[in-house]
Amino acid sequence: MKQVLRRAVAFTATLTASVPMAAQAQSVENNVPIVLTWNNEGGAPTGAAFDTRSGVKTFEKQNRRLVGSRSSSGQVVAHDISVNFKEFSVPLTIHTWADDTRVQINTELWSVSCRPADVRRINAVNSSSGQTKIIGAIIAAHYIAEAVGTACPKPVRTKMRQKYFTLSCNLAKKVDFFGLSQDAMRAYAISKDTGQREAEACQRAVQGEAFRKLNGRLEQRMRKNDLSSDQIAQAREIKAALVNLSTDPAWSEGAAQFDLDANTLAAYEAKLTYRESILASNDRNYAEALTLNQKLQGQLDDADGRRVLGKVSINERLLTQDAAFFTTRIDQAAAQEALNSAAATANIDQSGI
Repeated sequence: MKQVLRRAVAFTATLTASVPMAAQAQSVENNVPIVLTWNNEGGAPTGAAFDTRSGVKTFEKQNRRLVGSRSSSGQVVAHDISVNFKEFSVPLTIHTWADDTRVQINTELWSVSCRPADVRRINAVNSSSGQTKIIGAIIAAHYIAEAVGTACPKPVRTKMRQKYFTLSCNLAKKVDFFGLSQDAMRAYAISKDTGQREAEACQRAVQGEAFRKLNGRLEQRMRKNDLSSDQIAQAREIKAALVNLSTDPAWSEGAAQFDLDANTLAAYEAKLTYRESILASNDRNYAEALTLNQKLQGQLDDADGRRVLGKVSINERLLTQDAAFFTTRIDQAAAQEALNSAAATANIDQSGI
């Protein structure tokens, strides 16, 4: 029987420019919308949904796009979504980062089947290809491997499962919005004897990359010397996320791929504390500034503490100089308050004469 040609949809994905959001003290919100758009009506998905433990949360259709977001928190959140079309469904894992404005995924239409030309087209795509082609090949390979069914020979479906996984793995390690889906891991696991082990190795590498990317975002903020209060809170949230993930059993093997330097994190905290002391001083809250300064001076008592402070150019001379300034301002304020109090008392005495 002549094979019926079906249409698979390829996606082009771009991460829009990030705009920093103020972090909350405890856990930053991450309700970043995921936007699906398409170039022609023929390739329009019929819908999309988040697949969560509590059920399915559908995307909202807005003209020629689908927009979805769900309540979540954390610097990085992995979302399992299903994008549905007339004849098949595509599972994707998309990462949103707390300081993103949105993740936008644009769609275009590919027409594929088991034809040799289609397979060659997919196989021609590799990790150096653009995101448009990579995601297009991922979806097309998934379609041939899973949706075409018995109309496609088993060896071809096996090769397409492997291509589906390999491209997914490489892209997940390359960009921060795309994750390695459980479906891609499953497809690879059943395609070869060593598939499960290799899929798990890729997952560890992807998690290691997530640590590196998260640390990179922290480093980007820490390069600034004039952080605002909101930016300090955001940096602390990212630092806490790194520490929390490193102790999460689900991320333990991924954390091992990235060497989390405790001394560097301690140095970052020292820099944030020092900046807080300056901001407090700018607000004329000299008592708070002095308290923060003394907290840092306490780290000068041992060699490790001095080394940590030295990593961010904080030393005894700087802290002593700042402390003297804060103390002078506190004394001046106290003296002025005493003068004001004495003047007020004198006025009362004179009015009583």
